[in-house]
Amino acid sequence: MDDISNHVGINKHYLCRLFQKSEQTSPFAYLRDRRVDAVLTLLRTTDMPVHDIGKQCGFDSSSYFGKVFREYMNMTPKEYRTKKSEFPFDAVYYKR
Repeated sequence: MDDISNHVGINKHYLCRLFQKSEQTSPFAYLRDRRVDAVLTLLRTTDMPVHDIGKQCGFDSSSYFGKVFREYMNMTPKEYRTKKSEFPFDAVYYKR
């Protein structure tokens, strides 16, 4: 947030409030949603190791990655990957 607020020339707290008002979510939650979107795509379309996918999508800690993924999908990334034939869709939408 510091980098973005400096780039656009406004206070980071004000930027957060503007973002929250516009997107109905915090910048952190929005970023986490986009990261999980990217994880789901990579789990469905690549054979990359799960922990590499987490790192590539911005999750530095594999335990935090697993925790966040379970919050969104109610299963582990490995379970999701093995069940992908049950979800024959190009895109997955989740409700938070």
